[in-house]
Amino acid sequence: MPRQSRIDAPRGAAPCDGPRDRGDERILGGSEFVDRGLRGSQEEWDRRAVFRKRGLDLKWLVEKVAWHFGVDSEFLRSGSKVPNVAKARAVPCHVGVCGMGLTAASIAKDIGISSSAVSRAISRAPKVMQGHDIEGQLLECQ
Repeated sequence: MPRQSRIDAPRGAAPCDGPRDRGDERILGGSEFVDRGLRGSQEEWDRRAVFRKRGLDLKWLVEKVAWHFGVDSEFLRSGSKVPNVAKARAVPCHVGVCGMGLTAASIAKDIGISSSAVSRAISRAPKVMQGHDIEGQLLECQ
């Protein structure tokens, strides 16, 4: 029996009598795809919630990263192009956007660099963070 649309359904009737899927297979494909997407979204939300629940913000993040790299936090906010400072600045940009869910524009405003500089720093960050669990260390040293 073909699915009944809302337009064809009698007033007050449920749109379909079968089990509810999380998405329309005609548009999204199988429900496995939708479930996988929702699961990934939930994991990302949970990761970001850790920072929110602990009350951690960008100012705290910049201070901790500056301490970790042995750089003055004012240098991170200065827009300096000194290699050590630029590498250290990449970490709060990356963790701020990917971990905390902040926008590049808000990070740019707080750190004192342009939005495009934040984007470039985010692309540099995986190389800087390689071999280090910086995000985990940041959460441990709260």
